[in-house]
Amino acid sequence: MRSHCSETDCDYYGAYDPADSTTSTNTTDEYSIYYSDGTRGTGYYYRDHLQVSGLAIDDFLFASGSVDDYSNIAGLGYINDSTRSVLPYVLQRNGLIQRSLFSVFSDSTTSTGAIIFGGLDSGKYTGTLETVPVIGTQGWNIYVSGIASECGFSNQNSFIVNIDTGSQVSLLPSSLYHQINQLFGGSLTSDMVYPYGMETYLFK
Repeated sequence: MRSHCSETDCDYYGAYDPADSTTSTNTTDEYSIYYSDGTRGTGYYYRDHLQVSGLAIDDFLFASGSVDDYSNIAGLGYINDSTRSVLPYVLQRNGLIQRSLFSVFSDSTTSTGAIIFGGLDSGKYTGTLETVPVIGTQGWNIYVSGIASECGFSNQNSFIVNIDTGSQVSLLPSSLYHQINQLFGGSLTSDMVYPYGMETYLFK
């Protein structure tokens, strides 16, 4: 959770300020993290009362950023010695959910979404929900066996992708990146960019 942010982000999302909480405890333990896109965050670990949609947790441990390039972020990874407390595991340990899992829905037609702890919402998808194995425990990495489109494009080269709901970009292997852009008639600039107009959608 971020305690120092731009005025716009603070107004829209809110920010955690330990000085405004009567139950806040600074552990004095520092944290530092680098994200996959090269940005970073630093600050201190705090303990405080946390409430998520009516689910209350006392003495929850989290990081409050003093230098951070992002707004509030909920770290939802695997639990290990370095992560200390991960929300789904803490919710299960406190008997608030039965299973330490979560599901995320991002609406492609609006700027809204949903996150569900302990299960999933079958109304958010159609057909059969398929499962794929996760590679390791250092992020939500999966194998993609290939990409195909309704217009006939197909690439059967497999590669690893990281599912990151905090990222606004798609990172692709170089060859696939060029193939997709050439399919849409893009022209490569000197800085390896294919510019498109605002009315062009590569993915919908």
